[in-house]
Amino acid sequence: MRLLFLEIKRILKSRQTIILMIMGFALSILMAYIPIRFEEINRTTENGSVESLTGIDAIQYVKSKSSVYDGVVTTEKIRSALENYQSVITQYKGEKDNVPLDTYEEKMLPSEKLLSRVPEIYADPKTEIDSELKDIYISNMGDYYNQSTQHLDDIMKIEYENNTNAQNKAKEMYSEVKKPFELYGGLIK
Repeated sequence: MRLLFLEIKRILKSRQTIILMIMGFALSILMAYIPIRFEEINRTTENGSVESLTGIDAIQYVKSKSSVYDGVVTTEKIRSALENYQSVITQYKGEKDNVPLDTYEEKMLPSEKLLSRVPEIYADPKTEIDSELKDIYISNMGDYYNQSTQHLDDIMKIEYENNTNAQNKAKEMYSEVKKPFELYGGLIK
């Protein structure tokens, strides 16, 4: 043990080690700062003006809006978020770009993270081309988790048509994934 301690002490005394440790520390601070620095969002204030939030303020604002759907991801939550999304899109001529900022903040921003995988899971089973959120029939949705398993089967049959081992391995690995998913702070766990 004493020999190990002496070797570590010898390594830490060298100028090269000190310079590398300082550079590593500086780079870690820089890499933590960059994603926060360039986060930006516009929001509507109480008096109707548009305010631009950057950095930590923007991240906290998005988290506060998205916390509506925090918790266990259920088919009902996804259906509700999708109904809300489609009603807003229909109201504004079917284009997300036409939605005013204040309506987007209140009605669409909270559900964005929850609906992020829905177009892929409800893709066309023959071509696996993602559906658009506005084109998904809510009445035909079915259970989200059953549909995600079906989506995996469909995509594996297309991509690994002649390799049943890969198909079976993917099914086996997906069956080990903990379900139901949970959404907290915009991250699905």
